[in-house]
Amino acid sequence: WTLSGRLAALLQGGRGLPPVELHCSLLSSGAEAFTVEYRLSAAGRPLPWDSVVSAAKGHRSCTAIPGAGLAALPPALGGFFRAAPGAIRALDTIDCTFEVPFFNGAYFTAITRDVPGALVPEIAAGEAGCVPVLQPPKFRFTGELRNYQQEGVKFLQRMTDRGLNPLLADEMGLGKTVQTLALLASRLHEGSLPCLIVCPASLVTNWEREAERFVPGLRIAAPLSGAERNGLWKHPERYDLIILSYAAARLSTTPLKHLMTEYLILDEAQHIKNPGSGNARTCKVISARHRIVLSGTPLENSPEDLWSVMDFLHPGMLGTLAAFRKTYAGAAVSRELQLDLARRANPFFLRRTKAQVASDLPPRSELTIYCDMGEEQRKLYEKVRAEGLETLKTFDPKDKGSGAMIFTTLLRLRQICCDPGLLPDGVGEGVPSAKGELLKELLHEHIDSAHKMLLFSQFTTLLQRITSQLDADGIPFEYLDGATRNRQARVDHFNQSPEIPLFLLSLKAGGTGLNLTSADTVIIYDPWWNPAVESQAAGRSHRIGQRRAVSTIRLVMKDSIEEKILDLQSRKQELFNTVMDDPTAAVSQQLSLDELRALLG
Repeated sequence: WTLSGRLAALLQGGRGLPPVELHCSLLSSGAEAFTVEYRLSAAGRPLPWDSVVSAAKGHRSCTAIPGAGLAALPPALGGFFRAAPGAIRALDTIDCTFEVPFFNGAYFTAITRDVPGALVPEIAAGEAGCVPVLQPPKFRFTGELRNYQQEGVKFLQRMTDRGLNPLLADEMGLGKTVQTLALLASRLHEGSLPCLIVCPASLVTNWEREAERFVPGLRIAAPLSGAERNGLWKHPERYDLIILSYAAARLSTTPLKHLMTEYLILDEAQHIKNPGSGNARTCKVISARHRIVLSGTPLENSPEDLWSVMDFLHPGMLGTLAAFRKTYAGAAVSRELQLDLARRANPFFLRRTKAQVASDLPPRSELTIYCDMGEEQRKLYEKVRAEGLETLKTFDPKDKGSGAMIFTTLLRLRQICCDPGLLPDGVGEGVPSAKGELLKELLHEHIDSAHKMLLFSQFTTLLQRITSQLDADGIPFEYLDGATRNRQARVDHFNQSPEIPLFLLSLKAGGTGLNLTSADTVIIYDPWWNPAVESQAAGRSHRIGQRRAVSTIRLVMKDSIEEKILDLQSRKQELFNTVMDDPTAAVSQQLSLDELRALLG
């Protein structure tokens, strides 16, 4: 006996059956979405949408033609129907239309590209929304951008001009801050609403300084206390740029709910990766014409982190968290799900690594990051500073004992800048260290981006405190100070162990005679009196055999002795060549009374 033609075709995977066809065309373009008209048919007969969806979800190769037998469901079309719920909305099966939100335009194009007749040229061309007529910018950007930074600014402009909210995920050190400021300078005009940047507390001061430097004339508010925030919220419209820490934003939820912003920018995306956190909830209620996220670490390692960031940028784009979890539960092992998620999110991302832009980078770059003390740390600093000013009233440059007392005060101030816990007798124990928080941020970014780092400090007690935290966090490291015996073995172990991202070194012990070319990042935790010693420390990584660009990052506390040392350093270089060898003599014999007042002032 022989099988009928229809049954034989079915058993052969639908070969020989008429194919299901989907034809799409643009009906209109609204304020937020395209309206698409579709025709779904087989053998000239219309097919119900739901029946084709059912066949696609069941991974069947055929579907029924009402009253006329079977039709073959091509694999590409089946893939479209499985992915369609994430790309379209407002499906109308009576009038045969659906909407494609502008933020899903690229994804819709990706899932229709291999379906004959389904690709909509206007959507594929990226014609999302109407590009606004740009008004003359109010500010001037005074910096010089490298080629890749110019491309980054154009990406941010192109996306935000079309109502799309992007994520700039360049590696740490490639200039996400300066690219963002260049965007604001090019787009803010008379009548623009205030912009809001939310960032870790340790970066508030750095954002403020960079904005003042690269966009002169910006009216900036960067409140650090509750009283300053209360004053800000009385007239936020008086400012062009408001900079808040995540903690300050949480404490300002009520006024932020009533604030409309031009650009809402979140720095360090990991702070909103937990969708149930106070940070995420606060940031998502702030109204903005444009939203931007900055991150120095790749997000694709965790699908749920990605969901939280995308839900901030484009709420609802990836569905509810419950639906997302259900859809992408197997993403860790399913290549198909990974590709699908990438097609949805990648159009909004721009990430460059240092290796990718190496030809555009100098062989060695330097970056100074400023941070501000918290209230407790500042209170302790001011107490010690006031005591030093009292001592200065009776200062006798001929009295070595008097000089020693002044030097001790300067030392205590520097210790408070690094970590109040360094003070003797437990005076500063428990007082939060702003610079310590900044270091955590830097380590997080660099470890996630697979960089190897050298961390220098002149305080071995500080390095030991850091090692305790590293142990608690499970971060492997190497360590070297003046008491280390097997120096070369430590160096070899670090250079030959890709899994060890960090080497802690005291400046004196690690500043010379070591070859650490496996590292590409040098962090100077506390400013050294003699910049030549800092340069020698940075040179441990930038030596013959180094094939990557090396970054040196200096951490400096704002409005502190550290800032004043850097200023005095440039004007009195010869003093610092000997200050650490004989600090008491240097203070009593080479620092004038005016210079001592400047350091304590």
